[in-house]
Amino acid sequence: MHRPILKYTLVFLIPVLQCSIAGFSQPPSATITPGKKDILIGEQFQVLLQVQFEPGKYLSAVATAPAMPGHFEWLHTGDAIPQFDGTNLTGLTQQFTLTSFDSGRWYVPAVAIKLQPAQGNKPVVLYSDSIPVTVSFSLSDTTAQLKDIKPVRAAQPETNWWYWMAVLLGLVVLIAAATWLYRRFWTKKINPDALQHSKLSALEEALQALQALQQQAAGSNFQQRLFFTTLPGVLRRYLSRKDMVDYSHTTTGDILLILQDKKINGSIVADAAAALRLADAVKFARYQATKEDCLQSIIQVKQAISSIEENSFNPKT
Repeated sequence: MHRPILKYTLVFLIPVLQCSIAGFSQPPSATITPGKKDILIGEQFQVLLQVQFEPGKYLSAVATAPAMPGHFEWLHTGDAIPQFDGTNLTGLTQQFTLTSFDSGRWYVPAVAIKLQPAQGNKPVVLYSDSIPVTVSFSLSDTTAQLKDIKPVRAAQPETNWWYWMAVLLGLVVLIAAATWLYRRFWTKKINPDALQHSKLSALEEALQALQALQQQAAGSNFQQRLFFTTLPGVLRRYLSRKDMVDYSHTTTGDILLILQDKKINGSIVADAAAALRLADAVKFARYQATKEDCLQSIIQVKQAISSIEENSFNPKT
């Protein structure tokens, strides 16, 4: 009498256990990991995509860069590397190269992954997580040590009227000095040397200057600091004559923003940023660049100028 009861009990429990095991199966996951979480404006960085799922559950996985990249430019998509457990596909890894010219804290858009199930014809679309990356003109200094807290000082005794006269006189001098400095350095003036007309066009003059720099780099009496002082000046003078605005005293970050506004290719702007930052390193940090670096910097600046000229004849909408 007990055997039929045991038989029907097993018949009922086995499907229940199978459904429970299927319910606890591991869902597919997709994560992206940035090579850097803090970058300079125009600096390239890598993002690693990792997709994982149960062995044999899917036949293929294809990742696609976002159609709306937001504040980032996707410069390069690496090859997808499938992961196997024996003969069963378990996931993939893929690397992307990005950059950004918008300062701030932005989230890298999620990457879409299309999964083809082993059972069934309808593909499944999986989205990765989204990660924050900070883009700034200069990285913050986190090495400075905290200062000791000073003890409370006793209140000073009441001072005489001449003290306040001295303070008032000091304020007058300070305001006068600040006004002079503002008019001398901060007031934007048109530099005649930066915008003076020449028999050559802005493009011809820039190419001629770059040709002279190339000859200097190939010569025996090559002066590296003079070379990297002149190279950014060629780009600044070209932009000044092109826009009829004095850019002779602009910083490297400002020049990169001007190039970004020209709507040229993001990889060309990133190469120009590398050339300008190399020039800053040689001038201010006494970095010793190789001759190949010097010649490559000329090519990168020349590409930026050529792209501006091409875009002026074929403007992007």
